[in-house]
Amino acid sequence: MKLNDLTGSQFGLLKVVNRAENAKDGATRYICRCECGAIKVVRSKHLVSGAIDNCGCQTQKRRSASLARHGNASDNGTRLYRI
Repeated sequence: MKLNDLTGSQFGLLKVVNRAENAKDGATRYICRCECGAIKVVRSKHLVSGAIDNCGCQTQKRRSASLARHGNASDNGTRLYRI
């Protein structure tokens, strides 16, 4: 089977830098650099399918933004909140 080299490709915020050692199950993995500067090793199938397109930095931003929404506020157990 021919390997499709993804080195240099961009997937969302991740740019493939180099090939990493295969996973224990033989899956192809790549070393990627996120636009935020973080390094992440990702399986090629997750890059190609779009399942992973950042190092997790965007997930953290979304999570912190969602905490400000109604129902997720830190004071949701107070009497005033319940009223």
